[in-house]
Amino acid sequence: MKLPTADKEVLDQLATMCGSDTGAQLTWLLYRYGFPTILTAQVIACVMLSALRGHAPPAALILWGVLFTVVTLLRAGLYLYWRLSDRKQERHRFFTRLYAAGALAAGITWGSLLLFYHPGLPVYLQLFILIVLVGMPIAAMPTNSICPPVYYSFSFPILLALFYWSLFVVERLHLQFFLVAVTYSVILVIIARTYHLNLQQTLETRNANQKLLERLQQMAYFDPLTGLANRRWFRETAIKALERGRRHGSRVALLLLDLDNFKQVNDRYGHECGDRLLEEIARRLTSCLRLTDTVVRTDGDLARIGGDELTILLEDIRTTDDVRNVAKRILATLHQPVDLGEARLRPSASLGIAIYPDHGDEFKQLMHHADRAMYHAKNSGKNRYAVYDG
Repeated sequence: MKLPTADKEVLDQLATMCGSDTGAQLTWLLYRYGFPTILTAQVIACVMLSALRGHAPPAALILWGVLFTVVTLLRAGLYLYWRLSDRKQERHRFFTRLYAAGALAAGITWGSLLLFYHPGLPVYLQLFILIVLVGMPIAAMPTNSICPPVYYSFSFPILLALFYWSLFVVERLHLQFFLVAVTYSVILVIIARTYHLNLQQTLETRNANQKLLERLQQMAYFDPLTGLANRRWFRETAIKALERGRRHGSRVALLLLDLDNFKQVNDRYGHECGDRLLEEIARRLTSCLRLTDTVVRTDGDLARIGGDELTILLEDIRTTDDVRNVAKRILATLHQPVDLGEARLRPSASLGIAIYPDHGDEFKQLMHHADRAMYHAKNSGKNRYAVYDG
């Protein structure tokens, strides 16, 4: 079952407005594609009035036309209200009920068209009225069956009018016409329900795929233990930051942080304790740094002591002293005691700093220089920072 549109822009709007809430998505589609149907119905009503002119009491025709127009205006106003609402997702059930009420009013108005039917009408007008009454539930199916209560609200008054016609208006074959009307109604309900279920399944599958994609992106760019971004994400982000620095003539700092004596923590207290320490370090770094700082955990070539190496990206820095102050704040925050249950530790770290363009132009070069500065800090007694000095 395909969505009513393959327009990527519409699908993007659907995801933006409704997230992964299938019910909200169905309501959004109902309003998105229902409004043109409402306007089309008004045009058909005008054609019907024109056809019946001279064959029905003028006052009754005017009353029916005014009633139909009022219903159309109310439904158009409801559409505008929905469009202007900033709570489409939270109130989707409310909006669906309102749409169903409007559909019920429209269905009753169409069903009342049978009041103009009588055997004295020209045959072509009798056929015209019946064709409209029979065709309306079919024409409304692609939009109204998005939400079955809406479709039933619109179609049942029209179908009841057809039942009445088959039993009390038509001159012959009452039972046969009634059975045909019942069969037709059952088929409509089955098709509408099938359409709805298929569309709902399509949306649910699409939502599940979107969640899976987001999970894969999370796995590709974020560390599952700490929740921080990983080396791949940091590299891409840092390269973009350096490009911005070149364009705007601004400075960018890369800080490489390595926990001191982390291997001893794992050896003495176990890897579970070490993991909890890493989680606490990540939490402290996240709260310590300003919002524009980027904290990531790195692995691979840069993780020389395993998984205890982290990097920090600072953009638009004014002076080297600004970076020094951030480094001091980080070291002071990390050195606060950590209670891990079986151990109470005072973690420390060695931190190396390299600044663009002072210490290099490329990401790889800056990371290498930050690594050298970090080892200089570690060899100088640990729990300190060092700025690359060439």
